[in-house]
Amino acid sequence: MDKKFYIAVCVCVLAPQLMRAQFSNGDGTFESPFQINTAEQLVQLAEEVNSGNNCSSLHFILTADIDLATYGFDWKDGKGWIPIGHSDKARFQGNFNGAGCKISNIFINREEYDSYSGLFGYVFEGTIQNLEIVNANITGNKNVGGVAGCINGTVTTTYDSEGVVGIVRNGGNITNCNVAGEVSGKSFVGGVVGHVGLSSVITDCYSSCTVNGEDHVGGIVGDVCEGGGNGIINCYAIGAISGYMQVGGIAGSVNSGNIVTCYVTSMVNGVSSVGGMAGKVTNSSIENCFTSSNVYGSNFSIGGVAGDIWNGSSITNCYVTGSIRGSDHVGGVVGHAVGSFIPELRVSISNCVALNDSITAWSVESKAGRIVGLCSIGMSNNTGTFENNCANNSMIVTICPGTIITTSNGWHRSLEMAIKSPLAIGADKEDGVDCGATPDEDWWTTNMSMWNWDSFWTVTKGSHPKLKVFQ
Repeated sequence: MDKKFYIAVCVCVLAPQLMRAQFSNGDGTFESPFQINTAEQLVQLAEEVNSGNNCSSLHFILTADIDLATYGFDWKDGKGWIPIGHSDKARFQGNFNGAGCKISNIFINREEYDSYSGLFGYVFEGTIQNLEIVNANITGNKNVGGVAGCINGTVTTTYDSEGVVGIVRNGGNITNCNVAGEVSGKSFVGGVVGHVGLSSVITDCYSSCTVNGEDHVGGIVGDVCEGGGNGIINCYAIGAISGYMQVGGIAGSVNSGNIVTCYVTSMVNGVSSVGGMAGKVTNSSIENCFTSSNVYGSNFSIGGVAGDIWNGSSITNCYVTGSIRGSDHVGGVVGHAVGSFIPELRVSISNCVALNDSITAWSVESKAGRIVGLCSIGMSNNTGTFENNCANNSMIVTICPGTIITTSNGWHRSLEMAIKSPLAIGADKEDGVDCGATPDEDWWTTNMSMWNWDSFWTVTKGSHPKLKVFQ
């Protein structure tokens, strides 16, 4: 027998047996997962993964609440918890079931050098589910999240002489998890996950975290990219979110992914590309979502749902309340929409309702609108579409027209603010058609009849629509 093959077989056979001794019970199978009920056993799992055992296909379950205070401020020279799967070469590929248990007082302070920070660092084709994290205090560099810094997977495409035969997706998944506390970092920072990659999905999660970062900062996920069927489904955020660029209530940026049936009630602050749901949206969709966030940005591309939408993106069946303020390109639904003459890159905003009380854009010659602030190419059947969008008829849209003032010493532009007039009124225009500030239930089911009232939405007298999944 080949010596290398013999060693590999021994490792595969003995690894589960060696791990069995570290945990309370179980053999690592789906039917009998390894049981974890102490902080020390969770540390042993981290050490096992970080030493090179990715735990592929193994199953773990929490059987008790765990307090990580012992592994906090005074652990590892003040850097605290070492994430489970702390690098590209030490990734968690197993299945972890929190079983409704809580992990409390996780502390991480690794902002100088670590690339993956969270309870888990890098999850590759693995699953995390049914977990609650409370009183988190996590500070990292990039790829920072309460549950995981990064979750990723693979897409395998097979071909024959006539083209694509099949596509196999094998991604990571985080399901039914929630995080409370504080999460901060520099890039790719989210309340639940920092970065979501290929074929990976975040479902039924929520965050009440305060989330802070510089770029790609979101209430649930910092960044969704690389495509392959990834997305954020049935999630919500209720903690304040702040950053610099590409900042969103659910996701900082979404590239080739989807946000579906989500909502946000927290304040969202940033500089540019700031949105109530997502900061920047590229080749992606946001569907059946709502936000009551106040969204503020000190520069351009600030929107109630999205700051920017590009390259084939769509915003559909969404509504917004709250106030939106920025320097330029400020909109009740979208701040900046970039159309295209290339069919597959056209963008659309359809069946959306802006119930914002105010929209403000304060830079000289600023652009603002009840639905969209600026269409950089223009929206038409050739570049993109607006369809059936409505806006609060008492909404105040304030801009700085930059009126030229001539004096004996020359001329300058006035910084005086003014109410936008005239509005571009129309279901296919930047300011939508008028509706009341609080439309009644008949208005919703009649004028937004294309919303799926049987499956997704419900509305009662005197209130805005709610998503059924959260009722």
